[in-house]
Amino acid sequence: MPDHAELGRDAAAQREHPATSSSKPGVLVDQQLPGLALLVDDGPLRVWLTAHGEVLERRCYVRYKQGISCVAALRLRSGPAFLLAVSAAAQPKLDKAVLKAPPSAVLIQDPDRRLLLASLTADRDLPAVRDLDDTVTRLLELDPSGHHIETLVYNPQRRWVGVTGRGEQQAQILLRAYRRQEVDDAVERLGVAGLAAGALRVPRLLAAKRRSGLLALDYLPGVSVDVAMAAGSASTDVAAAGEALAKVHQVEAPGALPAKVSRASDTARLVGTLAPGLAERLERVVDTLERHRPSPATPTLCHGDFSLDQVIVSTDEELGLVDWDRAGRGQPAADLASAAAAGLDDPAMEQLLGGYERIRPVPPDLSWHLAHARLQRLAEPFRMGSPSWAAELHQRVTALESALP
Repeated sequence: MPDHAELGRDAAAQREHPATSSSKPGVLVDQQLPGLALLVDDGPLRVWLTAHGEVLERRCYVRYKQGISCVAALRLRSGPAFLLAVSAAAQPKLDKAVLKAPPSAVLIQDPDRRLLLASLTADRDLPAVRDLDDTVTRLLELDPSGHHIETLVYNPQRRWVGVTGRGEQQAQILLRAYRRQEVDDAVERLGVAGLAAGALRVPRLLAAKRRSGLLALDYLPGVSVDVAMAAGSASTDVAAAGEALAKVHQVEAPGALPAKVSRASDTARLVGTLAPGLAERLERVVDTLERHRPSPATPTLCHGDFSLDQVIVSTDEELGLVDWDRAGRGQPAADLASAAAAGLDDPAMEQLLGGYERIRPVPPDLSWHLAHARLQRLAEPFRMGSPSWAAELHQRVTALESALP
């Protein structure tokens, strides 16, 4: 079924049986989730945490299922944690999380709001993080006292990324924890990444513990191109990144699995739930994109989620590319569009395309893929915990409408 038809059907169902309403921009109310306000608004969240002796540094990630649950990754002064709000129907899952949590992992329980605040070691969907020190020590055969683990990224119930080392004088190791059912896919896509090794540095798989879902990879040292751009010294790096991406796209990879592609209709539906005033506009956006969908180009090896924060420049100016969880055979234009939708301004995009054109022509359907990529990323302000997420959603929809084919 086409995306626009599914979106229209779900939007109609929501209007007939509304579970969620927004009385004003930035205020999200779900009658099934009495604790939801704390997960989407820093003000009430800080007050609640302070009352329980915790200090919020920032919200890092939010995932919301209407009428069912909402989970947020928090960086507290005491360390990384997650906050889970559930409906009455999902209460057994929350109770089980408390029952199975390691000692001291449960930080706050709020039965009236059906809320649980816990350290990441209570995340039952990521068994590797339950006892990271022990799991990593066994996986890498390390001296238990000879390494330190630092959390880099934590998406509750989905993924954890960290780094460790074998001593001050030895190279660091990247660690990635997945749900058990997703670890084989992650390993296979790392194998796909190896096909790009002739174009730039890619992380190698060093060890895997499938039972716990933990992988150990090469850590690519250096500075990401987006950080170098912020320092005003990356114009050459941006062009070089475009050239390297074009070389990746020269690889046909006939046996590779398809690149992962997020469903634009899912994002449009979420944004329409968060901001009901945008729902009909987004139906028209999805319909327009579907009607103008270009014929597929010949698929090539693609990163699947390309952006300049994942391009790493080493001290000897070698480029590396990390985070290949979506890699596979796909549309080259989608990688370029992903970089632009991630926040590149026009001059930087020109530099990226200029480098790309040194190797191969820029795909002719790039404008459509750019609009599609912007739709796929539409909910990022909400998901990444921006305090002004409601206003940013409206701004993004307006910008997307003006860029439609």
